[in-house]
Amino acid sequence: MAQAQSAQPPPKATPAGYFVDSKKGEVNELRALLKNMNVEKDVKKKRETIKKVIAYMTLGIDVSRLFSEMVMCVETKDLVVKKMVYLYLVNYAQEHPDMALMCINTLHRDCNNDDPMVRGLALRSLCSLRLPSIVEYIADPIRKSLVDKNAYVRRTGVMGILKLFHLQPDMVKQSNLIDLIYDMLQDPDGGVVANCIMVLNEMMLEEGGMAVNQAIVHHLLERLNDFNEWGLHQVLELVTRYSPNDEQEIFTIMNLLDPVLRTTNSGVVLTTIKVFIHLTANLPHVHQQLYERIKAPVLTLVAGGSPELVYCLLKHTELLIHRCPGIFDEDYKQFYTKFNEPLHVKYLKVSLLAQLTNVNNRTDILEELSVYVSEVDVGLARSAIQAIGKVGFKLPSGFEGAAFEKLVELLDLDIDYVRAEALLVLKDLLRRYPERHASVLPILPRCLQEVDEPESKAAVLWMLGEYGEEIVEAPYALEQEIDNYEQGDSAVVKLALLTCTCTLFFKRPPEVHKMLGRLLAAATNDTSSQDVHDRALFYYRLLRTNVDVAQNILLASAGGPKQVLSGFAEDQEIQIKDALFQEFNTLAVIYHKRAKEFIAADKRSKDSAPKQKQDPGAAVSGAQVNGMDHAEPAPGDVTASPANPVSLLPVAGSEVDLLGGFTPPPPAASAGAPVPVPAPHTFELRPQADMTQEKFQELWTQWSTAVDKSCTISAALPAVTAEALDQHLSGVFIFTMASGDLPDVTKLFLYALDTAGNVLLCQCVIDRATRVATATMKAAAQPAVDGFWSVLQARLAGQSQTIPSSAPVASLI
Repeated sequence: MAQAQSAQPPPKATPAGYFVDSKKGEVNELRALLKNMNVEKDVKKKRETIKKVIAYMTLGIDVSRLFSEMVMCVETKDLVVKKMVYLYLVNYAQEHPDMALMCINTLHRDCNNDDPMVRGLALRSLCSLRLPSIVEYIADPIRKSLVDKNAYVRRTGVMGILKLFHLQPDMVKQSNLIDLIYDMLQDPDGGVVANCIMVLNEMMLEEGGMAVNQAIVHHLLERLNDFNEWGLHQVLELVTRYSPNDEQEIFTIMNLLDPVLRTTNSGVVLTTIKVFIHLTANLPHVHQQLYERIKAPVLTLVAGGSPELVYCLLKHTELLIHRCPGIFDEDYKQFYTKFNEPLHVKYLKVSLLAQLTNVNNRTDILEELSVYVSEVDVGLARSAIQAIGKVGFKLPSGFEGAAFEKLVELLDLDIDYVRAEALLVLKDLLRRYPERHASVLPILPRCLQEVDEPESKAAVLWMLGEYGEEIVEAPYALEQEIDNYEQGDSAVVKLALLTCTCTLFFKRPPEVHKMLGRLLAAATNDTSSQDVHDRALFYYRLLRTNVDVAQNILLASAGGPKQVLSGFAEDQEIQIKDALFQEFNTLAVIYHKRAKEFIAADKRSKDSAPKQKQDPGAAVSGAQVNGMDHAEPAPGDVTASPANPVSLLPVAGSEVDLLGGFTPPPPAASAGAPVPVPAPHTFELRPQADMTQEKFQELWTQWSTAVDKSCTISAALPAVTAEALDQHLSGVFIFTMASGDLPDVTKLFLYALDTAGNVLLCQCVIDRATRVATATMKAAAQPAVDGFWSVLQARLAGQSQTIPSSAPVASLI
C-alpha cells in the first residue's frame, strides 16, 4: 500500500501554489518527474512539471542541477513547453556552457521551422545565450531572419544583431550587418524599422547615435502611421538631431508632426514638442505661435492620467513656463490641486501656481493658496505660504499689497508652523518692498514671544532691528530675550539678537545702551557657539574703536540707501533651466539636474557634437542604396543638402571620421603626398586660406605623422567656448573648420597656410575645467608644424597680439 502511494504523482498544483514556499527538497522529485515516461507522454503533466521548475527558478532556488533533463525537453512540438524550456536555458546557459551547446542543433532546426512564432522564439533564445563560443552559430540564422517573410522574425533578427554586438562588437563592425540594418529602414513593417533605429543608436552610442540625413528623415516622417507609440518616440528622437535646410522644410516637418500632438501618449507628445522646439530654435518670430499650439495637448494630458505621468508633465510644464512666461497664465485653474492627488503632485502644482500669477488672476490664486495653508500635511502648508511670498515677488510694484494682507492674516492663526513660515516669508518680502513695513510692525513684539522656531525668531529680530525706531515696544521685547539669553536658544537666534540689539542701539541709544552691555558680556563669555562668541567680540571691539564707523557698518548708512531685493538666485536658476531645456523629455528634467550628473560617462551618448561650418560650394556626394541615401554615423546634427545628400553607409576600413559625418574619400591615384617644403627661418601665417571639408579630411587621412603638444590657456580669455576660441585664433590667421562644445571639453578642427605654402591641420581639445589645450597637428613638412605650434601656443597663452591682415589671399583647393 505504501509503495502504491509513493508511486502516485503529486496532486496538481494551483497557479498560486507555485510561489508559496522555497521547497528545495523537491528538486530531486522534479528530476524524477522529468525522467518519467508517463510525464513525457502526457502534455499537461509535462507542462505542470516544467512550470514548477520555472517557478522555483523565479523564487531564486538553484535548479541548475536539472539542466541536462531540461535540455532533453527541448525536443517537443508544444510551443508552451518550448517557451519555458528556452527561458530556463537562457537563464542557466552561462553556468553550464558545455551543456548549452547540446541544444544548439535543436535551436538551429527551430530557426527553420514553418511556424514563424517558433522561428522567432528559437532565434531570440539562441541570441540570448550570451556565450562567446556560440557566436559562429548565431551569424547565419540572424542573416536569414533579416529577409524572413514574417515581420516578427525580422524584428527578432534585428534585436539579435544588437545581442551579437555586445558579444563581439569588432565582428559586427567589420561585417556588413550595420549596412543591412540601414537598408532595413525601408522595411514595410513599422516595428522592424523602430527596432533598427534603436539598435543603430545603441551600437553607435560613442558616435552620438545613428546618422541621419534628409532622405532618411523624410522617409520616416511619411510613414508615421506605420509606427506604434514606441516607434514614434524612436523616430521623433531621430528628428531632433536633424537640421533642415530652410524654413520651408522646417514648416513641412512641423505640418507632418502636427497630428502627433493629438495622441494620448504623453511621451510621444513631449518628444514632438522637443522636435518643434529644436526646429524653431533659430526662428524667434514663430516661438509664440509654437507655444500656443502645444499648450492644449499639454493641458489635456495634465488633466488626466496617472499621478506619475502628471508629475512628469508638470515638471516639463515648469520648463515651458520658464522659456515662455505667461503662456499658461489664463489656464491657472487647471493647476489647482485635487483632494485625491499624491503629495508630490500637490507640491509641484503649488509651486506652478506662484509662477502663473499675474495682475489679472492674483486674487484667485492667492485665495486658492490660502486654502492650502490649512492642509493636514505641514510641508504642503509651508509650501503654500512660500508660494504666497513668491506671488508678492512676481507681481509688479503696486500690486503686492494682497500678498502682504494674506501673510499678516496668517499671523493671527493659532498654528505654530503657519505663523513661523509666514514670518520668514514676510522678512523676505520686506527686503523687496520696505515701504510696506507699516502693516507688519504692530504684530512683531507679540510674535517674538509666541514663535518657537529659531529661523522664524531670527526673522522677527531682523525686522525689529530694521524698523525698531517705529515700534514703541521694540527695546522692551528685546530686553526679555536678553534676560533669557542663558536659557539655551540656538546660535541662529543669538546671532540675530546681537545684530538686532546693536542696530537698535544706534536708533534708540538711551533705551538700549544698558541691555546691549549685558548682552555683549553674556555673548563674549558664551562657550556654546564659537560664532556667537566671535560676533560679540567683533561688535564690542568695533564699538570701542570708533562708534561712527560701527554705525556706518551696522546701519549701512555710508553707502547711501540700502539695495532693494529683486529676487533670489535659487528661485531663478536661469542657467540650470536653460541647460535642462536642452535635455527636454529626459530624466534630467525630473531630477532637475544635468544627465552627466547622474549617468555614468560610459553610458552617455555624445549628444553635443561639433557643428560643421557649411561651405556652400562644397558638395558631399554619397552612394544610394535601394533608392535611399545612407550616412556615415555622425555625432551630432548633420545638415544635408537636397542636391548633394550626405552618404549614410559607413565605409569598411575607412579612417576615423574626424569632422563627424564626412567620410574621407579615397585619395585620387594621381594625387601624391605634398612635397615637403622647408619652413622659412621666420615662420608666418597667411591672413586668408580656403579649405573644404573634403580636402581637410583627405589630407588628415593622407598624412600619417602627427605631433601632440599641450599648453594652458591664459586666464585673460574668460570664456573657453568654441565661439570665443574661433574668434580669438582668427586674430593670428588660424581658422576653424569645425568646432563644438561637448559636456566637459571644447573641440576645434583648425587649419592654416604659412607663407611658404605649407598647409597646417590641427585637432585641438580643451578641457574647460583645467583650461589645458591638447593639440594634434599634421603637415607635409615637420618644420612647419613646429612653427605653427609656436604661433598657436603663444596665442592660447596670451603672449601674442592680433596680427593686421596685409598678405594676399591664398587658396588651398
